[in-house]
Amino acid sequence: MSRAIHTPSEEERIKNINRVERARLAFEDLYSFYHNRERNFRYGTGEQWSDMMVDPETNETITEKEYIERNGRLAAVQNQIGKTIRNLAGQFRSNYPDPVAFSRTRANAEAGEMMTQALQYALDLNEGNELDAENMREYAVSGACGWKVSFKWRPEVDRKDVLIDSLNMTRFFYNIDARDIRGTDITICGELHDLSIYEVISKFGFNYEKDLKRVKAMFPDATSRDWQNFKEPEHVKKFRDFYIPDNPDKVRVIELWVEEFEQLYFLHDSRDGSEYEVDKDWFIEAGYPQEIIDLYSLHEIVGLMNQQRQEEALKLGVPPESIPVFTLTDRFEPVWNCYYLTPNGDLLLSMRTPYAHQSHPYIFGRYMMDGKIISMVETIIDQQRHINRLISFVDAYLGGSLKNVMMIAEESVPARYKGNFAKYTNDIVKMNQVVYYSSGSNGTNPIPKEISSKSMPVGAMELLNLQMDLLKDLSAVNDAIQGNAPHAGTPASLYAQQTINASITNKDIFDFYFSLIRKRNRKVVQVIKQFYEEPRFIKVSGVGSHKGVEGTYDPTKVEDIDFDVVIGESQNTLAYRQVVDDDLKGFLQAQLITFEEFLKLNNKPYSDKLLQIIGNRQAPAIGGTVSPDGAFPGQEMTQSIQ
Repeated sequence: MSRAIHTPSEEERIKNINRVERARLAFEDLYSFYHNRERNFRYGTGEQWSDMMVDPETNETITEKEYIERNGRLAAVQNQIGKTIRNLAGQFRSNYPDPVAFSRTRANAEAGEMMTQALQYALDLNEGNELDAENMREYAVSGACGWKVSFKWRPEVDRKDVLIDSLNMTRFFYNIDARDIRGTDITICGELHDLSIYEVISKFGFNYEKDLKRVKAMFPDATSRDWQNFKEPEHVKKFRDFYIPDNPDKVRVIELWVEEFEQLYFLHDSRDGSEYEVDKDWFIEAGYPQEIIDLYSLHEIVGLMNQQRQEEALKLGVPPESIPVFTLTDRFEPVWNCYYLTPNGDLLLSMRTPYAHQSHPYIFGRYMMDGKIISMVETIIDQQRHINRLISFVDAYLGGSLKNVMMIAEESVPARYKGNFAKYTNDIVKMNQVVYYSSGSNGTNPIPKEISSKSMPVGAMELLNLQMDLLKDLSAVNDAIQGNAPHAGTPASLYAQQTINASITNKDIFDFYFSLIRKRNRKVVQVIKQFYEEPRFIKVSGVGSHKGVEGTYDPTKVEDIDFDVVIGESQNTLAYRQVVDDDLKGFLQAQLITFEEFLKLNNKPYSDKLLQIIGNRQAPAIGGTVSPDGAFPGQEMTQSIQ
């Protein structure tokens, strides 16, 4: 680990500038993704007439909304996309998965249960359900989402703990040539941070009084840049610059994780078969003097270790051929390195990945095919546009049609109203009004006639209904999955089948997202196992149902165990809880469990209150426990002795 408060050499500066340039290229290669996401986001939030177009009369580039309003029409919006996104998020919340960590050997089942509690505690501490629901909406809009799992100081619990953050996909970047949907071909990734100078000093451990001036000099001077094009929040959101922070009061810091190849050394002990990655720092931590480390190479140090072991073994009478030896081998292997850089190429921090999983802290996924990211919103935008156009067309047609127009021939207006047609108009529309007029000779004067247009554009409503049905079909969020009442005469079996079919269509979307959550949870378990170095009391609320779990996490019981994570069926659904309650009721009737055990396991809202009442009844009174007849244990014996 190193910080760049020192003056870097020219070679170091060139390397850092090249790293910044590599990060910039990765960020700008994703501009098409950022653009598509921004458009999908606008449609999802109801801003659906903001696509740019050329006015055919003025050749001016304007939004579709401006063009429609210039022509005197209403830019109507029926936001079906937002409704679809909320429905998907609601389906996810109603089936939120319960993570379960398990050891790969049955003998360590107890350790797996303890790790499960620790995992659920970490998710509860980070409000994982809210983060995952937010990422579900991001996934529907952009087709990509992710998290960052780290271990940092948590002020709310006054200690270091697991920190899970949702990724802002407009700040995140990676190598654009990655095609594997599993993310195995990611070689560079990172994100852009906007921090104040004081946050930079705090996060990277600089001295405020000593280093403030030098840290400020590392960043471009905000006053020397043209901020006129970056003042509007909407403009910044659409066209974020790689070097310039969104807020002029902050500075841009680039977090970059790169897979690089290095010469690594591994020490193998033939006595127990163990193998360690070693360097000179490892030998110093093992207790070897600094002067020995500075004087000898790694191979020479290993030779000294073998010599020392042989001398000790010979004193004990061990034959030379039976003495186990150390073997040092070197391999050229990929490692993940992290760099925090300024836009000018100054290095704030560099380090080898501190995590035992030997990778970057990000977990992200892209729902794609042949390298193209596909979002659910993008597939239904055309149907949404057609719906809006049809509604606007029908509104314009009705606005321009005749609506209860009174046609009055001037010759039929009575003489007393001549020159005052307004009074005549008011009189004939009054309730129970009588107006006298002359029908003329032979009754030729026509009477007033009311005209209105009751017709709709031919096929407009049928086409509108067609587009609404197409949008439901493409998104697989139909009336059945939304819980809407079926049409009259719809059989219950058909309605249930429609719900199942819609769930099957969305199964691909949800299963991909659940696989990302599983990867995230596996990385959380690895971080817990690495950094939870002391026993902890764990209490989690709201896991599985309204009940929680509590226990003690002991790191010594899991340090040598390999864990995996699976996604369990959610216990938050009404159907699941009903099945559990029915089973428990059967166990109680068969006297396989006690009433207290029944209350602890079921999901009745009054269970906790009943348990508290029973506990109070059985709790010891002051000075001893009261027996059923009101006497303290031993009271009868005392009385008999007396």
